[in-house]
Parts: sequence; structure tokens; C-alpha cells
Amino acid sequence: HIKTDSPEPAGKCLGCDHEIADVVINGKQVRQVTYNMEPFLRQCVEAYLQLSGKTEASLKAAATPFLDEGILEKEVGGLSEEQGKGKLQHIAASVLMKIQCAARVARFDLLKAVAALAAKVSKWDYACDRKLHRLVSDLRSSYDLRMKGHVGDSLSDLYVSLYSDADFASDKETSKSTSGIFIALEGPCTFVPLNAMSKKQTVVSHSTPEAEIVAADAALRLEGLPSLQLWDRVLGR
Repeated sequence: HIKTDSPEPAGKCLGCDHEIADVVINGKQVRQVTYNMEPFLRQCVEAYLQLSGKTEASLKAAATPFLDEGILEKEVGGLSEEQGKGKLQHIAASVLMKIQCAARVARFDLLKAVAALAAKVSKWDYACDRKLHRLVSDLRSSYDLRMKGHVGDSLSDLYVSLYSDADFASDKETSKSTSGIFIALEGPCTFVPLNAMSKKQTVVSHSTPEAEIVAADAALRLEGLPSLQLWDRVLGR
């Protein structure tokens, strides 16, 4: 009984441009969608620079949104109590929520970095300043990254794939691990990313296999089983 508008060509939604093209994959012509968030990411960087008072020259090239924890610990260890206080706490929530928007829509590689910093907004310190600056530096270095999906099969050949993974004790304060979850629609000539999640685990795992089991459990409960209510109906099986 849900009434919707008539279908229209894909365009901009939630700051993401959906660019449609026909391409050849595995020798077959398929319809591909490219999720382009470059204009929105540039806005994120500009917002950070404006609110923090920093210059674009301070954003060095970065291969990942993460800092080397060992180097960071040495830096923090040599600071006084006053120097250890974060200076960017007043802008952290604003900047992080804007970046999180992009991470959820089409930049799944940013989810863990954003979630880790968002948990520190109320207890911000010098290390958080450095991590936020690194995150924005990575954004500026990766404007050209695009998430893509393509469809070239009939419904009978499609299936839903669920992936899970975990790091081990990545949170230095609590020794808790982080679960990574990814779900996609796949087929011989089809791959469409549907959703991804990065979530700190609620328990302390004592080994990597234990952390992996916790991640797999979260993936099934939070993504896998709920998604079947939709895809069993869409795929008709």
C-alpha cells in the first residue's frame, strides 16, 4: 500500500552523485553505478579548515586515515597535562558528523576512524586532535576514490553475500576489538555494495578467533538475518 513517485534517472542523493554507465566486465556488458562524493568531501575538508583555523598546506598526503599508534604514544608521553588537552573539541562533533555522512553512504573505508573519534568527543585530548587532522588529511588525499557497483545478471543468478572481520584489541584503553561488517548483492556479473558497519565490540576477546566469532555474530544479527526479509521477497526464493 506504499505509494511512490514514478521512477526517474538516478542523480544526487545525500550528497552523493550516482553516475550510471554501461561497461564491460568479465566479457559481458553490464550497467554500472559510480558513487561520487568528491564535492561533498571537499566541503568536509573546507569546513574543518574554516573551523580549526588551519591552512590547506597543513594537510599532508596520507595513505590511510590512521596514525601510527607507537609514534603517537611517544608524542603524548612527552607532553605536560596542559599540552595534553585537545584544542579541537569544540569543532569535533560538527566535523565528524559531516564526515560520517559520507562514510555511511559511499566511503566505507572511513567508518572505523570516524566511529573511534566520535566516541572521544566528551573526553577529547591532544591525540584526538592529531587523529582528526590525519583523518581530514586522508580525505584530501583521496578525493578520487569511488565506490562502484554493477548488475549484469537476472534475478535467478543473484545472491546476498555477508562478510565479517575483526581486529584484535585495537582500543588501547579497553582492550576491546572492532567488528567490521559488509553486505553485498552478487552474481556472476554482478556486485552491488549494500551496507557496511564498523562497531566496537561490547566484550573483551582473549584471542583473534574469539574476536572473529563476535564479529560474525554481530554480522548475522544486525545485517544478515534482517536483510533476508527484503531479499527473500525481491528474489522470490
